[in-house]
Amino acid sequence: MNSNLRHPKIGMTSDYRKYIIQGEEYARVTDICSIIRKPGLEMWKIRVGKEESERIARETGEYGDLVHEITALNDMNKMDEVEVMLKKHEFLLPPWVAWFDWVGEYVKEILHVELIVWSGKMKCAGKVDRIAVMKGDNCPSILDLKTGNLYDEIGIQLHGYKKIYNEKNKRKVKRTLAVQLPRTDPGTIKIKEYDNPKYTTSFKAAVQLYYSTK
Repeated sequence: MNSNLRHPKIGMTSDYRKYIIQGEEYARVTDICSIIRKPGLEMWKIRVGKEESERIARETGEYGDLVHEITALNDMNKMDEVEVMLKKHEFLLPPWVAWFDWVGEYVKEILHVELIVWSGKMKCAGKVDRIAVMKGDNCPSILDLKTGNLYDEIGIQLHGYKKIYNEKNKRKVKRTLAVQLPRTDPGTIKIKEYDNPKYTTSFKAAVQLYYSTK
């Protein structure tokens, strides 16, 4: 199990809009995907209103950061730090337990935790939550933790990560899974697999569109 979060040749620009890898700038996969319209998200913002949507986005973002942190510590076997977080943030107990149980039941091996991947061909980079082998599988899968809704457009981001990862690795990723630990229903977990090839096509188109505007 590996993590390259502190790799000396990987960093971020001061405004956190690009990755700096081996001295070169790479656009973020999330920024590239953001140029694609998200009808479900747009309709939700209209329904709840601008102020409320911004408030929920802030709360969800803060909650999501903490859930990502405690599950990463769990998967790196830093249980002392998990205990510290649970004492400080008791509301993290339900999502942590849900993740702990799900990983124990369905995941055979976690290969990477919060792995930064990048593509020299497409000049973009991103951080993959997990590369793992699921029980019953031989090939790795991408696992992406989400605390918000599982919109269809998430598949574009995950297939972007898949394409970038497979560019440099002989052991290819086959499956892309979003793992939802929702803030609105703590302690539950939902899995959605994004397996349609259309997502890869959409990601390639997004890369071309992103750089055509630069």
